[in-house]
Amino acid sequence: MKALSFALAASLLMFNTLDILAQTKETKPIVKNQKVSVFKNGSGFFVKTVEPGMAEKTATISDLPQAAMGTFWFAALDNSMKSVKSLNKTSDVEMPVGGKWPSMISANVGKNIKVTLHDNTNYEGKIEQVMDDIVYLSSAQGWLAINASNCKHVSFSVAPKLTSTVQNTTRVLEIEFEKANSKQQVEMMYLQSNISWLPMYRVTLLDESRAKINLSANLVNDAEDLVNADVNLVVGVPNFSHSSHLSPLVTSRDAVSTLYDLTNASSSLNFYERRAAPIVAQSFSNAVTSTDMGYANDEADGYAVSDVVGNSNTEGDTQEDLFFYRLDKFSLPKGGRAHLTLFEAEVPYKHVYEVSLPYSAHTAGFRYQESQPNRVWHSIELQNKTNYPWTTAPALVLKNNDPLSQDVSKYTAKNGRSLIKLTVAPDISVKDNEEQLSQEAGPKVRGKSYDVLTIEASIDLKNNKDKAVELDIARTIMGALKSSSTDWKNNKKPNTNETLNPYNNVNWLVKLEPGEEKKITYQYQVYVRNK
Repeated sequence: MKALSFALAASLLMFNTLDILAQTKETKPIVKNQKVSVFKNGSGFFVKTVEPGMAEKTATISDLPQAAMGTFWFAALDNSMKSVKSLNKTSDVEMPVGGKWPSMISANVGKNIKVTLHDNTNYEGKIEQVMDDIVYLSSAQGWLAINASNCKHVSFSVAPKLTSTVQNTTRVLEIEFEKANSKQQVEMMYLQSNISWLPMYRVTLLDESRAKINLSANLVNDAEDLVNADVNLVVGVPNFSHSSHLSPLVTSRDAVSTLYDLTNASSSLNFYERRAAPIVAQSFSNAVTSTDMGYANDEADGYAVSDVVGNSNTEGDTQEDLFFYRLDKFSLPKGGRAHLTLFEAEVPYKHVYEVSLPYSAHTAGFRYQESQPNRVWHSIELQNKTNYPWTTAPALVLKNNDPLSQDVSKYTAKNGRSLIKLTVAPDISVKDNEEQLSQEAGPKVRGKSYDVLTIEASIDLKNNKDKAVELDIARTIMGALKSSSTDWKNNKKPNTNETLNPYNNVNWLVKLEPGEEKKITYQYQVYVRNK
């Protein structure tokens, strides 16, 4: 029989191997996605049904999820489940022999070959054994020992075997039933990592008072295949206290190590936040924290949200303090990404101009400030008139399909307001100045003497725009507020620095007509150490 070419032998072996596998393939349980709740912190809660599909008392699941401690649960729908066991099982697995002569020749022990060396010397014989790089052949002339690295090419008289049998140990689940029943079902649920959704807003300004807001979800699935699953995209802060540890059913760690981990947790980040970081928010981490972006958390203010109606591509509802966007019969393979529109709605908005003035004084003592310009931000304030909470997410603002800005829209409850920065407004001028009016002897506290300074400050405003603007001026003032020429609002803060001066977060809301100039004057008193 003529020697077959290496390529032809490989083709014949491939078809023969597939045919053998098709004949000997074992029947496996059918595992179906039922529901998946996806959180923004890089974890998802899976609910599945397991159908053994055979008239046997034991069903074996070999592809185990990386389930979190305390979240891996099973329930037989007909209460026929007897036990669930996790075991290490060793089986023979066929692996490709690779591209090196020793591994390929050792997979074909017992076959006749013809070996041609680099010096074109030919040897024929039966493969008896391969040890390291040495191939032992038996022939009519005797035994030959050939260094496999000297082989130029090898010919087989029959199709060579291109796989080798190796032992592989894996952990499997065995579900045992009270009796054999081919129609029995088991519900399986667990929390695992490597799945997340990233919210993104697109805000289109339609006119001077109306905007269209669109919320999309970028779903990142590196966990497992989703097939016709009901997917919930969750808005809110998940609380899984043992998510930093794997269930003992899916790991081979010994009992002592497992108990030690549970009682000596040292990381402030849980298992899913650490593992999800590379796939979810790592690219954002240099700019803002995950909490700021809302990928790991939303502000836990609670959601007073009614049933979802109106302009939406998905259904949604509230469960306790979490909100769920629902996707029915959704499929996405492991490693897949999806862009999904969750809702689109028209909402009212208004233009807002904001400026934050620097602190008035420091705890080390009063410091005078010369008149200086301040940066005025032009923002838009969206009013949430939808039936959805708005989760924290990046927001792209457009007008006539021209980009205006991208900012972070913070969590906004129903009927709440969201402020999105557009750009600095250079044609609105805000300058502030301070002067000392008087200095008087003050109290002596804990052996330290203080003087009382009366400060008069001013804010000079000018609107160079051709339209009226409403300007919100904010400043933190350390001291006792006395008077202001324009109404102000004060949100007084507790003093935690053991100084005599209270903290005041002050706001002025001023309307400026086109070209109008205004001046605000105000006074406050501050205690300073008498040196």
